[in-house]
Amino acid sequence: MSEKVKPIYSDRRVRKHQNILITIAVTVVLLLVGSWAIVQKIQNAGRPSVNEFPILGMSIDQNDGYQDFASLKIHDIKFIYFKTTEGSSYTDDNLESNYSRIKGSEIPFGFSHTVSFDSSAENQFENIVDAVGENRGTLPFVLKVSAYGEYADSGIPKKKATKIVQALSNDIKSRYGDDCIIQVDSSSEFLTKNFNRIWYMSKKQPEASWTIWQYSTDAQIPGYASSNKYHLSVLNGNNNTLNELIQTP
Repeated sequence: MSEKVKPIYSDRRVRKHQNILITIAVTVVLLLVGSWAIVQKIQNAGRPSVNEFPILGMSIDQNDGYQDFASLKIHDIKFIYFKTTEGSSYTDDNLESNYSRIKGSEIPFGFSHTVSFDSSAENQFENIVDAVGENRGTLPFVLKVSAYGEYADSGIPKKKATKIVQALSNDIKSRYGDDCIIQVDSSSEFLTKNFNRIWYMSKKQPEASWTIWQYSTDAQIPGYASSNKYHLSVLNGNNNTLNELIQTP
């Protein structure tokens, strides 16, 4: 019986199919890598240098909804501040829930009060104490000072604001044992002359001395599989700097 002869074009067809499959596979890999790079670029947009400012933190209020603190820690969120109170009557709706859940995450956290120029320091301090009790957190209290309402046009009354912030800072230190961090923007920058710990809210890196810098109010967390945008900040320093701020609750 004569031996069957394999058509020569058979091997060529196999090789052609193999080349097509290899090309498709390489294309898919390149698309995946390119997509990942694009996502990373978007998420890191505006993020100050990781080498210079490795400690990333965030501010949260009730508008941010439920947060998975364990996942945030995995994605290198090193500190979190909760909006606690505002003026003499407002309390954040998610404060109690956030506080109860973050304690198990081991992320350093603190409380932020938004200062009103229309309420006395005494009434505002009572609101803070009513909201947090003795749960002072692990980071110093923050007093956020920024123009609102009519003051956005007329400007903040500097003497009155300084007096209120100083009184609140003294009351908080007396009760909770640490100096406050004062959060300012361009409307309240005059307060930097009276306080040492300053948290700037600015798209550009502050030229003056600062402790924390909020560089964005609508940024994604680098590497975090979420399209949510947050108020993100960096600490002026490293882990040692953060540890110096941490206090035992």
